[in-house]
Parts: sequence; structure tokens; C-alpha cells
Amino acid sequence: MTLKIHGYPGAISTQRVINICHELELDYTFILVDFKTSAQRSPEYLALQPFGKVPLLEDDGFFVHESRAICKYLAIQYATRKCKLIPNQKETKDYALFEQVSLQNQDSVDKEISGELKKYRLTLHRPAQLKLNISMAQWQESVTRSSSNRTIQFKSFLFLGTLLIINRRRGINGDEAVISKLTATLETVLAAYETILAKQNYLAGHEVTLADLYHLPYGTLTKSLGFAEMFSRFPHVNEWFDGLSRRQSWVKTVQE
Repeated sequence: MTLKIHGYPGAISTQRVINICHELELDYTFILVDFKTSAQRSPEYLALQPFGKVPLLEDDGFFVHESRAICKYLAIQYATRKCKLIPNQKETKDYALFEQVSLQNQDSVDKEISGELKKYRLTLHRPAQLKLNISMAQWQESVTRSSSNRTIQFKSFLFLGTLLIINRRRGINGDEAVISKLTATLETVLAAYETILAKQNYLAGHEVTLADLYHLPYGTLTKSLGFAEMFSRFPHVNEWFDGLSRRQSWVKTVQE
């Protein structure tokens, strides 16, 4: 087995895949796709990934892209008795709960967030000039995949953080209503999670799954932007996320 991850260091989507590799104790070779030199648009990379995005997983000649698809592939292909990150589909109730969390609010709220992104695209489409404390790959994923398969918290976390950073560093006003709206959305999501986590250890039951681990990259970013206090208002959420953050897989991921 020779796993290769083509990606960009610090990118949310790349972190997501690396974290799952560590969770499954899989060795891999990291191949840099350097956004600074537009390597993702090179003929060589486009021959492997025609959409020019990261990450891309290579497994003995098999290629798969889209970070969540990669994570699901790894979780199924390399599941062990000790580590099963996706419930067996034959266990229909457990699997249904896993999918429910993974796809939560996708249809109803995701369109609203996408609309706000389009509204502010002219202001936010040049991250290098704005000198944001967010990687180019994170930005690319949030803007160019407005209809992607993600739950509300992922996109709202990044969009909200982007607006806050712009306000702080550029003194741009006029988006306070959007910030307030998305802050309220985040608080609503955390309140719902608090209800769920008061009854069980993880979002899909009593065992950790991809549905939990997917939250680590964006959740960590969100807390670092000054929202740790909001998390602390929900004790079960706070305990859940702190526990995820202390997992050795994530500790290794953020150190790389």
C-alpha cells in the first residue's frame, strides 16, 4: 500500500484527510501542490485532477478527490476492529444517524449561506491582497464550492471568520448584519448539538465517526477567531470538541 496525498499545507480540506489518515494510523507521502505557483493549474496536476483542486488521494494507482469522498474511502477501505469511522451500512439505524448528521441542514440553510457569499464576492474575491489569516486553499474551497456537499456549520464557520478578519484588518464596515446573522446561526447549531450531546458521547451515537472529525478543521479555526466563549456556553459541546481536539490524530495533524 502506497498512499499519496496531493495537497496544500494548512488547507482545511487537506487537514481533514490527513487527520483521518492519522486516525486510521495510515502511512502516507505528502506531495505539495503549491498554490503560490499555481501548481494546481499545471498540465501535470490537471491530468490527475481535472478540476484543479486539492486534496487528491492516490492509492496504488487509484485516484479520488473531494475531501469527504477521500475520508469515506479511507474509512471503509482501511477500517479495523479498533477503528471504524463509518457504521456498517447493514446496521441501518446507526448508518442512518451517521448520514443524518453528515448531511444536516444542507438543503435548507446552505443555500442561504451561498447567497450571502455571492452578495459579498466582489469585496472578498482577492484574499492575497486582503492578507487574510486563511490559506488560499481554504478560501478556494469556500468560494468556488458554494453548492458543495457540506453541513451549515462548515461554511458558516469559514465565511463568518473571513468577514471578521476583514473587519479587523481592513476596517471594512457594512457587513455587521451578516456577521450577526451567521453568529446567530452558529449559536443555533451549537444549541442543537448541546441537546444531542447531552444524551450521547458523539453526534451519531456513542462512538466517534467521520461526522465528528469533520468538525475539527473549521471548528478549530472558529474558536481561534474569538468564538471559544460561545462554545463554553454549551458544556456538552465544549467537552465534545475539546475531546476531539485532544485526539492524537488531530495533534499530529496540526503539528505538520
